[in-house]
Amino acid sequence: MFWKSSLLLVSGAALGISTWNSVRPTHAEAPPALVKEEPLYRSLDANLYLQTSAEYRACCLQAYNLAQRQLAEKLMSSKASAKPAAVILDLDETVFDNSGFQAMIARSGLGFDMRLWELWQEKHADHVELVPGAKEFLAFAKSKNVAVVFITNRDEKYRAGCNEVLERHGLTVPEDQLRLAGKTSDKTERRAAIAEKFTVLMLIGDNLRDFDERFRFEKGVEKLPTAEAIAAIDARNRKVEESKSKFGTDWILLPNPMYGEWQKPLGRGAGDLDFLRPVKKDKN
Repeated sequence: MFWKSSLLLVSGAALGISTWNSVRPTHAEAPPALVKEEPLYRSLDANLYLQTSAEYRACCLQAYNLAQRQLAEKLMSSKASAKPAAVILDLDETVFDNSGFQAMIARSGLGFDMRLWELWQEKHADHVELVPGAKEFLAFAKSKNVAVVFITNRDEKYRAGCNEVLERHGLTVPEDQLRLAGKTSDKTERRAAIAEKFTVLMLIGDNLRDFDERFRFEKGVEKLPTAEAIAAIDARNRKVEESKSKFGTDWILLPNPMYGEWQKPLGRGAGDLDFLRPVKKDKN
C-alpha cells in the first residue's frame, strides 16, 4: 500500500511540474527533469540497513539510552542556574524517520530532488515515523522538567507539517522551541538564541553540523579533484578526534547512512570507487 502512495508521490510531482510549466509563459525555461540515481541502486544497502537491520534499531536505542543516562547525570551534577535546562535535537533522522521518502526515490531509481522532498513534507506527514528510542527519551526529558528544543533545516512553510507529525506521535512543543530554517542551513545562530534562554545540557543529531559548524565541508568540495576531496575528508575526521571528549557526553550522534554532510565530496558516480581505500599492509 505504501508503494502505491509512493508512486502517487512521484507521479504527483511529475504532474505538478507539468502543470506548473503549462501555465508559465512559453518563453520560460522548463524545470529540470528528475535525475536518475547514479549508479543505479547506490543507496539500496543504506536504505535496507535502516529499514531492515536490527543493528540500526540497536544503534538508535543505544544512543538514546546513553542520552538518557547522561542527561540524568548532568541534572544531578549541574550547578543551579536562573535559566531552565534544555536539550536541543535535530528532527529528520534524529527524531523523524523519513526512510519512507528514501525508499520511494530508491525504488523509483531516482536521486534526491528538492521538489520531491518538498512534496513529501507537504503531503505525506502521515508516513513519517519516529526514530527508535526518540519518544522515550523525550518523555524522560519532560519528566525531569527539561525543555526540548528542535532545530531543523526544514523550511518555515512546512511548520504545520512538522507539528502534524509531532502531534500524531503525542509530542508537542511551544512554537519558539521548534526552530526551522532561516536564510541558511547553519544552525549556529539558532543554537546561540536557545542558549540565551536555556541552559543547554546536550545536543542530539545525525549530522556533525547539528553540533558545530566546524564540521561543514567547504563550498565546492564536490568539484575538487579526488585527492583533494580525500584530504578534506581526512581533515574533517581530524576535527572529530579533536572533539572526541564531547561525543557521548555533550553530543549524542544517531546513525544515518542515507544522506548528510558526509556525502558532499561524493556524488561522482562510479568515480566514487576512488574514495575506497585498500587495506593497510603491516609494515613489520
